[in-house]
Amino acid sequence: MKGKTPRRYSSEFKIKLVKEYLGTNKSYTELGVEYDVDASLIMSWVKRYERYKENAFQPPKRKPSFIADESKIPAFLKEELGLDKIKEHSDDPEEINAELERLKLELAERDLRIRILKEKLKKTNMEENQGKKLTDITILCIANKYINWGFRVSFVLEVLEIPRSSYYRSKNPGFFLKGRRGRKERGYAFNVFGGITKDEEIEKLLLWFNAIESPLQEEYYLKYMGSKKIARYIRNVYGIIVNHKKLHRLRKKLGLVGKYKRRERHPYTRSRSITVTKANQLWEADITFVKTREDGNAAILNIIDVYDRSIVGTYVGKSCKKEHFIQLMKIAITKRAKPQIIRTDNGSQFKALDTGIYMNEENIIHEFGIVRNPDSQAFIESSFSSLKREFVRNNEFKNLEDLCEKLKVYLSFYNNLRPHGSLKYQTPRYYTEFSSQNEPVYVNP
Repeated sequence: MKGKTPRRYSSEFKIKLVKEYLGTNKSYTELGVEYDVDASLIMSWVKRYERYKENAFQPPKRKPSFIADESKIPAFLKEELGLDKIKEHSDDPEEINAELERLKLELAERDLRIRILKEKLKKTNMEENQGKKLTDITILCIANKYINWGFRVSFVLEVLEIPRSSYYRSKNPGFFLKGRRGRKERGYAFNVFGGITKDEEIEKLLLWFNAIESPLQEEYYLKYMGSKKIARYIRNVYGIIVNHKKLHRLRKKLGLVGKYKRRERHPYTRSRSITVTKANQLWEADITFVKTREDGNAAILNIIDVYDRSIVGTYVGKSCKKEHFIQLMKIAITKRAKPQIIRTDNGSQFKALDTGIYMNEENIIHEFGIVRNPDSQAFIESSFSSLKREFVRNNEFKNLEDLCEKLKVYLSFYNNLRPHGSLKYQTPRYYTEFSSQNEPVYVNP
């Protein structure tokens, strides 16, 4: 339901009613009934007229959009912008003089914009000649100068492209103080033994991680993890309770933080119907390929337990066929246990007749993912993403033998040392040992 459209009254009508009220004995109510106007509105008009007289109902003169206080504008700048000649009127009609005044103000606003931008450009060139970069403080100084000269804040900030929040924050007395804001760093971290560990010791530990050059050491891969995972590793292995934000600051100070690469997040496109509550309830398997110098592309077949994200079996070879998958399943079952369900994609190795016969003999439910939908095998795809990011990118492989040797070390690191974000930053090995305290895993169908 739409409300009533508010009625508008001209200044002549308002003056007419006010003068009639003052010149006669009629009350506000009588005038309101006669002219169909609310009595309280007439009363407010009368009070306004008594205060401002004939100018009570004149529309207010709008200030120029870029001027806040004309009295503060320096004389030389008024002359430069032509503001001193704006109010010079000719003998032309009032409408023409008003239009001339508007056009002169538009020209003055344009000239002021050009003046401010030229000053900013001049400062930029001066800083570049000295090998420096124009700072926010320099730009804010330019803005403050023109604002103090009587120009509108919003106009000056718009021309210099300064966010309003940045300008008003600069008014804080602590903004220009040197040094870092916030509380003082204490210089140490607590440990699980009830003592403290100085930041210098943590820095030495980080430098040691970074100095390991042999991919045959499990600790070699620590430097390729993020600060959250490294902080949890340090707590698990060394007992030092260090916040990941502090650890990131220390790594940044030592120059150990690489360039951040934004990772695409794939939204869930299907419902979650399987609830995994124990180990060996659901496995996933998939194949990826890695280049070697002498043997060309090598196939890596991994099987992962969805519950604790541990790699339960791995095959490496020049190719991967159905017999390789069946043999790897037998080895994984011997070392671990028989899974209730295994999920794969629609590769020929997995859809082969012999593979189906083997699954039926072992009473293992074999599920196949939807074509071109990696969400169906999200956990093995995620593990391959970590393998390529942490292992493949940071190694070179001479041949299959070299690949197997290095991959064995990485998989030991992956299962025993590497904290997993999806496991609340626990390792798969630790997660399995304390399985009674773990939450169920919800899996896409």
